[in-house]
Amino acid sequence: MQKFTLSLLCLLGSMQAVFAGAEELLARAEEARQKAKERYETARESANPNGPLKEALEFLIQAEEPIQRAVEAGEQDGKEWHEALRSLREMKKLCRESMTYERAAVPPPPTAPSKAANVPAGDKGDALTDAAAALKDPDPAKLCAALSRVAQDPSHRLCTPAILRLREESDPQARACLIGLLQGYPPYKVAGGLRDSLQACRRAGFLQACIQLLEGRTDEKSVAVLATIAFTAELRAVRTEGIGALAQAGEASLPAAGKYLRHPVKTIRTDAIAYVASVRAPASWSLLTALLLLGTDQELKAAAGIDCADRERAVQALISAGEDACPALLAGLAQPNLKKWSAFCLKKISGKDFPESDRAAWTGWWRGRSSGR
Repeated sequence: MQKFTLSLLCLLGSMQAVFAGAEELLARAEEARQKAKERYETARESANPNGPLKEALEFLIQAEEPIQRAVEAGEQDGKEWHEALRSLREMKKLCRESMTYERAAVPPPPTAPSKAANVPAGDKGDALTDAAAALKDPDPAKLCAALSRVAQDPSHRLCTPAILRLREESDPQARACLIGLLQGYPPYKVAGGLRDSLQACRRAGFLQACIQLLEGRTDEKSVAVLATIAFTAELRAVRTEGIGALAQAGEASLPAAGKYLRHPVKTIRTDAIAYVASVRAPASWSLLTALLLLGTDQELKAAAGIDCADRERAVQALISAGEDACPALLAGLAQPNLKKWSAFCLKKISGKDFPESDRAAWTGWWRGRSSGR
């Protein structure tokens, strides 16, 4: 009896530790949000807002990472956890949008000089030519001064050189000027250039600049670049930031994210499964149902680039989705290599025990359920 009592006390103690840890994480998240809000208010009154806004972003990213990790791993899935993530990400977006990436205002064009006016040739310098030269000059001050004089670049002459400079630039103000310039170009042009540069440069600072440039966009190229960063960046903090930006694209992000469900690196597949499930769109459940293949680790690896653990994660995500996943699972019953695990998920969701081969019974059950929804 004493042994049982001691075991029970140990169990209760460990449960209390878990709850205390969970409460502490949520408390830290709220504390970080409040600190970030204070820095944001300071930035609003500052002539140079980027400093306090960067501090705010650091608070938010550090607080978001452990919560995102707990949610992805299925350790925490309560409403308060998703609310904490939402509030942190909203504050992050507000801070990013408030950073001074825009170029200095362009003065109105001067009146045309008379033919007799004696203007030195150097004073007539072409703003685009000066900016192109400054992009090769290591001096950040010269770069910012030159870019501030660029009113427009209809031929996109500076786009690629600006991306190449952004890859290596470490000065915060110069980076802000480069981002401001690039924000003026069409999304397809910027995203295409960033995609090509990712093959040559994986520095954290450059990846974070890519996130700032592409966040909130839903075009195919932009989303593809965000997905690359979200799932393959070396630093976890950068991946977390990338996932937050990718999530803003919602269902439009799923085709790009789905490509990582069968990635050769196991941890990337794990993150991709968790992300696809978190979007909670009909396409999410179709992508996960496609992982419900029969086979051993070796067979699954050869046929689909996954393993049994990946399939199990997909199974758990589909069961957790409940009836939202049923249309995709019913479609899975029609495929011989998917029907066993599709039926398994349907049984867990419905509480019914129809045979996996009885599609008519499953379809009839779902028709009755969906008519009452």
